[in-house]
Amino acid sequence: NNISYFILFYFILLLYIIMNLFQKRGEVGSFFAPLDGTYCDYFYYLSIINFILLLYIFFTALYIFFFEKKRDSLFHVILVSLPTFVGYFTNRLLYSMCVGSTQA
Repeated sequence: NNISYFILFYFILLLYIIMNLFQKRGEVGSFFAPLDGTYCDYFYYLSIINFILLLYIFFTALYIFFFEKKRDSLFHVILVSLPTFVGYFTNRLLYSMCVGSTQA
């Protein structure tokens, strides 16, 4: 159920970006034209989503560590946190690069 919300979010975000591209440029060639600084927010929102997921994973790991007798799933939780952290760091880095390159 939660995955369907994420898919819906990304679909709406994609539609918003496509509609903005056609509204501003009005031609098909706009798909390959440089984007302005307002699109840097895409990386910002993705980094926020990844950070929230990291917090959820962290608290899940704490719960498993303190309240579960079998700690077999703790290893899996730690493995899940690694790509989430890489996604957070990558999106934060891309946001910083995007903002830095669009400043005058």
